[in-house]
Amino acid sequence: MRNCRTGGRSQRRGMARAPILLLAASAALTVASFALPSWAQVAGTPELQVARLGHTATVLGDGRILIVGGENASGPVGQAEIFDPASGAFSLVGSSSVVARADHTATLLGDGRVLIAGGRQYTTRLDSTELFDPATRTFQAVPVTLRQPRAGHSATVLADGTLLIAGGDDAGSAEILDPATASSTLLPALLAIARAYHAATLVESGSVLIVGGAEAGNGPLDSAELFDPTTLRFHLVASVMQVGRVEPSLRVLPDGKVQVIGGSRDNSMEVFNPAAGAFGGYARLLDGSGATPVETILRAQTRAALFHNQQDAGLVGSFAPLLDREGHSLTEMPGRNQALQSAAVLASSAASVTTDKTSYAPGEIVTVTGAGWQPGEAVSMGLHEDPRVCDDRTLSSVADADGSFTDSSFSPEPHDVGVTFALTATGQASGFVAQTTFRDENLALYEDSARTIQRDAFAWSQTVFASVGGASVGNCYRIDWIRPDTTTAASNFHTGQNPVLDSFTVPASGPSGTWTVKAFKGSSSNCGTATFPASPIVTSSFDVARAVIVGAVESGGVGGDTYVREDQAANNFGTATDVEVNPNAGHRKHALVGFDLSGTGISGSVTSATLRLRLRDGANLPRTDDVYRATSTWGESAVTWNTSPTVAAGATDSESTGSTHDALIRWTVTS
Repeated sequence: MRNCRTGGRSQRRGMARAPILLLAASAALTVASFALPSWAQVAGTPELQVARLGHTATVLGDGRILIVGGENASGPVGQAEIFDPASGAFSLVGSSSVVARADHTATLLGDGRVLIAGGRQYTTRLDSTELFDPATRTFQAVPVTLRQPRAGHSATVLADGTLLIAGGDDAGSAEILDPATASSTLLPALLAIARAYHAATLVESGSVLIVGGAEAGNGPLDSAELFDPTTLRFHLVASVMQVGRVEPSLRVLPDGKVQVIGGSRDNSMEVFNPAAGAFGGYARLLDGSGATPVETILRAQTRAALFHNQQDAGLVGSFAPLLDREGHSLTEMPGRNQALQSAAVLASSAASVTTDKTSYAPGEIVTVTGAGWQPGEAVSMGLHEDPRVCDDRTLSSVADADGSFTDSSFSPEPHDVGVTFALTATGQASGFVAQTTFRDENLALYEDSARTIQRDAFAWSQTVFASVGGASVGNCYRIDWIRPDTTTAASNFHTGQNPVLDSFTVPASGPSGTWTVKAFKGSSSNCGTATFPASPIVTSSFDVARAVIVGAVESGGVGGDTYVREDQAANNFGTATDVEVNPNAGHRKHALVGFDLSGTGISGSVTSATLRLRLRDGANLPRTDDVYRATSTWGESAVTWNTSPTVAAGATDSESTGSTHDALIRWTVTS
């Protein structure tokens, strides 16, 4: 294992040792049913009255669950049944559905009835609809028929109460069904990709996210699209999932992100971030490491990832009879903190955990938030890496009176580039479990083509080498190089790479200032046809000047970079890896930085100069950092507090850094 950080943040107020001086000559620098053991996770093993698969399970207004349709060895099933959580048993409904069907939809309407639409009998797609009334426990035909026969389609209730019926036919068509008027209207726009057996959910914006499914040849789809109810059009999401998924489960988190769970055989989940319009984190919840036991995952809503045919008994052990299946249903019962799977009642909860982003650069703080936990309980969070670089780490927090928490104690390290993190949160009092995932996908800049020396400041005519770590080889990436005035200097395209490698040569005349590099992930590996989201997956910036001096090096006993401290007044700290500052009387520390400008190639007068230092760790207090011009000489290898150089009476420049722990500070030091 590498040397991995395990604790919290240091509160030492220090500056990274390699200062950079930017100089411009004659130019201004703008700096910018079966038997199961009795586990706590399995609360019961009720038996369906009729064997079936391809059915629906719909939570009714009173918390009971309606089971409709499906098929078995005898063919399509017309008998419906209801699961009563209070008794923990299924019972047959007195009347059968009007049409026996499988692979249909069953949607709870605002008046408490359930609309059943489409599906198939054997291989024939259906366009019929019917309603189930829980008050009378009867089915009745509805005069409205679907505009196209469909099976394996989706039905999503929109904000106005109408239903978007999408896919499940060869053309990839969709229609809007209005229960109030018993009418359905075929939309002129088609799905971007014809699909069936996908998943769909309403997101915060009012759009509908449509994920995965199977294409005409039954191959699993890794794409997604968004339906806009204002324009009645579909837009392909400009990034794809890591794997194709058929009938995945979708969970909308309190912050609007959508977890896409299961639908594949790799026991995985990933996260769609509507704000970025892209998929981010991906994690295999079971990877053979045993980091998170099956028993734990079964208490989380992410359990859906483990239910699939050909489940590996070597991974799930005695749970294989429960998990190795398809055509089943898995339904949350939030009022009881339980979930109903076709063959078992499982412990569950509404607890959730999420991160503010889905991809992070090394050193970037990961803000974890939780909701739905027991007020006042401690929540333990395990972080597991894939591939494993560090041992699993544990974070902890305490839920407030609302059952929420926030934790900002973790940030990825440089050796985590390309690593995926699976985060498992467990309530220590409630036993609730929730999971999420994020990744370390970064954009780093280097001064050399081997990409061994990182830099974020470059001179005119110098080549900048970029590397996007943690990239998906199945996507095209676009790298944009953007001038200080926000115009784009170059756009380069790459596919089939991880990391993605790109480069750009700064023009011989600049301009000076802060440049930006943005990496965009395309919708496919074909750069000629791929579409790109409006927001980049990662962004970096670098300063450009006429000349750049990296590192303050002592020359002839003069200059360099070090610090002196009042409480060790006779000691020299020239070999320290950081320079430190502290304003507290009796414990003051002053940082000293001196550059040798000879050999820089600068001629004439310097019209603008900027000193840059990286603040690595700081106290949780607002602060201002001042720089003063030294008026006498000193040398890194010998200077102490007692022999500190004299300085000008007033500060050359002052910069406020707030209370951040990590920041690049720029001071203007022209005079």
